[in-house]
Amino acid sequence: MKISNFIEGLKILQPYYDDGEYVLATEHVFGEHDIFYAYATDKALSKSDIKKMHKLGWLQAMDDSYKNWEPKYYDPNESWMAYI
Repeated sequence: MKISNFIEGLKILQPYYDDGEYVLATEHVFGEHDIFYAYATDKALSKSDIKKMHKLGWLQAMDDSYKNWEPKYYDPNESWMAYI
């Protein structure tokens, strides 16, 4: 994933957290090995923002078939992830 896509994804998610101004300073985001996670947002993303996230390479891991994730599978209660 390009750094610009990673940053743009965080910018899209930021307003969907109640404390979005502090999203990087709290427990909303974390990394593990080569995956960066952003916990489920407090508000559901708009359809256009879901599509933008997908285009940037962000996805939600539903199960082992995460590689086939598409915007139609969006679940506002699931975390986002990006392979970096």
